[in-house]
Amino acid sequence: MIPPRLLVFRNFPIEVQTDEDHREVEIVDALMASTASPLLLPVSPLGLSDGGVLAKNPSLVLLTEYHRFYAKAVRHPTPSLFLSLGTGYNEARRTSGIHFGDLPKNRVFFDWHFMRTTKNLFDVFVSQSTSGDTACLDQAAAWCLATRSPYFRINPPNINRLSLTCTDAEKVADFLWGVMVYLRTTARHDLDQLASFIKRLKS
Repeated sequence: MIPPRLLVFRNFPIEVQTDEDHREVEIVDALMASTASPLLLPVSPLGLSDGGVLAKNPSLVLLTEYHRFYAKAVRHPTPSLFLSLGTGYNEARRTSGIHFGDLPKNRVFFDWHFMRTTKNLFDVFVSQSTSGDTACLDQAAAWCLATRSPYFRINPPNINRLSLTCTDAEKVADFLWGVMVYLRTTARHDLDQLASFIKRLKS
């Protein structure tokens, strides 16, 4: 479907009307739709692709669902905790711009400029579709700050980049080791704070 739309599978009713497709599906079908990664896997039997194309980081989707669930509640409870777990992030890099206007008249330069701009546009689309560290993180953190809900984000850097189809055991082990180092060093303070907070919730 163009433009693409996000379909949220729920096992609970919501108090507001939406224009979504309210279909009843089996759990296995919902999982297949949620993992149908474009270019790597075919669309699911429901004709759907991975929602990560629109919401790689589902933080804002979750907060929207929270508000919809309590839309007509007399008291709107504040979430006790918001924990966001990332799958790795890449360092930001600059592009040479996305601009098709003022194309050179010389055919050679025209082709080079057009191909470079098209590649930059494709790179931006792929990055936006596959990165979980987008503007929605700042928005989710700001929402939690406004409602005084504790917000934690744990996300290791992509020290050794792996493709989704990587089967090299040594590379996978090296990647996991890098994550362990991150958890025991850079993220140690946040994890200690998170553990202390959860203990206070249980007491």
